[in-house]
Amino acid sequence: MLEGELGGQASVATIAKLVATMNYQNKDVLVGALVIAGYDEEGQGQVYGCPIGGTLSQEAWAIDGSGSTYIWGFCDANFREGFTRQEAESFVTEALALAMASDCSSGGCIRLVTLLASTCSQPVLVLPTVLGMASGVHSGTFGHFERLQRSTDDSSNVVDGDTGEKVAKWHTINSAAHLKALESSLGRKGQAGELKPSMPTTLVMDASDWKIIPAENLIALVQAHPLLRLLAVVGSAQEAALMLGALEVGTAGVVLRTDQVDVLRQTWVQIQQLVAAKAAPALQLGRAVVTRVVPMGMGERVCVDCTSLMRPGEGLLCGNFARALFLVHSECAETAYIAARPFRVNAGAVHGYVLAPEGRTAYLAELSCGSQVLVVDPAGRTRSVTVGRSKLERRPL
Repeated sequence: MLEGELGGQASVATIAKLVATMNYQNKDVLVGALVIAGYDEEGQGQVYGCPIGGTLSQEAWAIDGSGSTYIWGFCDANFREGFTRQEAESFVTEALALAMASDCSSGGCIRLVTLLASTCSQPVLVLPTVLGMASGVHSGTFGHFERLQRSTDDSSNVVDGDTGEKVAKWHTINSAAHLKALESSLGRKGQAGELKPSMPTTLVMDASDWKIIPAENLIALVQAHPLLRLLAVVGSAQEAALMLGALEVGTAGVVLRTDQVDVLRQTWVQIQQLVAAKAAPALQLGRAVVTRVVPMGMGERVCVDCTSLMRPGEGLLCGNFARALFLVHSECAETAYIAARPFRVNAGAVHGYVLAPEGRTAYLAELSCGSQVLVVDPAGRTRSVTVGRSKLERRPL
């Protein structure tokens, strides 16, 4: 209707004033803060802030909402005129990621749209952690999920979905021959290979069948090439965790192939947990003195068998109170009566607690196949392991 009255396309300024008027005239019933942005030939790129109440102000940048309170200082200090597109998108992504880290109402992902002179980009899902080209996965730095696609000219090239810039080389591995060919180009251990990059190079491994063996083989070879990064194509959070932990080193990152927002969120959470685990400070353990031992009769004891082996000194933190747990050693020592079982901890009675990742506790009786528990050594260093089996045995306590 407005464009019909004007006889042409309305300017960004006109639309902004119209929205502000609607906001002002309904300020008693409409509680909403708005940001209006667009591009026209007259004013070119423009941004208007319209806070609650209907005030309209043209600014170089505008933010609002509950999370904006946390990032005014960041935006004021880091914005500058003349951003390139990549710099502008990185600025917006990091600002929103910081807001999301502090404000529980700011959502679980960012939908980024870049307005251009003639069009606007396709919406891109952005997550406040480095997933796509994940050089910062293990440092916990903020970044964004890059939209990647195979080049139409050469399917072995990976290009940025927005700029078309070549960012990686794609290698599909669906047979042993394909894997051997890529290994040969990297060079066997102790041998020189054909691939000797003089500048940072990213390889994307897309293993259609077996994933772990190709990943472990390539990780071992890539470590000899400091300018090479290996990314693995995954389809779920579980696969991402496997790739990022393969050979105890992990790939440099993952390329997540999905169109499901839930999978994006789950992968984000999984990587956050990996980052947190690597950055977690050592627990402060103290010595205790056993002053007496009191027989408690018969009861059910929980025997926790893990899918990882424990080293001498390692065990689980168990006890009657979450605030006072004891390091219960694994069965890694062989005796005259029984062979060593370094995957096992005879943890205690069913009512007891055991320490789990992220500072949580679980009842020993609730542990089952797939549960996560925290293995601790005498220095307080921790690592998360998976429970393979939890047995109940009636024993004297």
